[in-house]
Amino acid sequence: MEQPDITYKLISESTIRKNLTAIFTDAIVVDDHFVIAAVSDSLTRMTGFEGTDLEGKPLDFLSPSGSLRETLKKKLINGFCDQGTIATIKTKGFGNISCQITGFYLGLISDFSGFIILRVKQLDEISQLNKQLESSRNELDEFVYRASHDLRGPLATIRGLINLMKLRPEMEEMMNLVEMIDAHAIKMDDRLFGLHYLSESGRGDIQKEDLNSCALESSLRSTLEENHPIDDIHFHFSSATVIYKGMNDALVTSLLNNLLLYLLALPKSEINSIAVSITAGHNNIRIIIDSKGFLGSYQLMKAIRHRAPLYSNAVTYLQLIHYYAAQKITQKMKASLQINFINDDEQNICLVIPVTENP
Repeated sequence: MEQPDITYKLISESTIRKNLTAIFTDAIVVDDHFVIAAVSDSLTRMTGFEGTDLEGKPLDFLSPSGSLRETLKKKLINGFCDQGTIATIKTKGFGNISCQITGFYLGLISDFSGFIILRVKQLDEISQLNKQLESSRNELDEFVYRASHDLRGPLATIRGLINLMKLRPEMEEMMNLVEMIDAHAIKMDDRLFGLHYLSESGRGDIQKEDLNSCALESSLRSTLEENHPIDDIHFHFSSATVIYKGMNDALVTSLLNNLLLYLLALPKSEINSIAVSITAGHNNIRIIIDSKGFLGSYQLMKAIRHRAPLYSNAVTYLQLIHYYAAQKITQKMKASLQINFINDDEQNICLVIPVTENP
């Protein structure tokens, strides 16, 4: 007869609590009644309280409003809370700290029940991580920007030497090789230009500005005139209002111009039209671009749906460089961009751009 496992009976509750804070180094351990059982070292450093100051105290001891227990109890109704709850906890020095709290009942993942693990992240720390991420993105942009400049210099020299070799037409075999080298040099030059263009897109800080729809329409019409005979495309622009508050005018304009250039680079049928409409929503604006007569192949749809880093996609699908630039600006603005292919020559592009909060 198999003997029952009595190991768990030999482990004291205090040992369990100690091990929990060793595993969950950013946690407060509370019991089912939200009484503090243990606190990790990082939380004692954050609040200034010693573990012994907090153990045995109700969780609301750390809450200036005294409502933290009820808030988390509601959030944990399903046994866990993975959507961070923003809360304020007090410190020993009578200060307050803004935190993001997630949690779960320990019984969900182990045989030990009766405890709740509350993971606490200081918002300043989250903000710092976001700043570091943004800094990394800027460093990548700067690297690509410099690389595209530095590499195009010697490439231009190579192409110049190739042009000199072409002046020797009697060397027929060498001329064939020169033509091949030239074709690949052009391809490399195009890719470097695409990377340079993508690195330049969306540079600069996001600031709360006003979007002027009249100026935006003028910019889009200028892009059409510069890149395609304007009479060949029926262009319609509509806007619910002239001024949209809390928008970055420069970024929105650049975003829409890149989407326009993306469409203009596609093969076209005899009848072409582009309609842009802007409406205001709750804390955002919604921009719809309906296009007809711009042909999207299966390969194009596959490329747009391909999930990979922007710069990798830009090298692989150079013909979509303006779409990737628009995608990069969309990410910078924390907006959403979706392209729906209605049929081979009809696309619906939907943009939702949030209002920029005051810094």
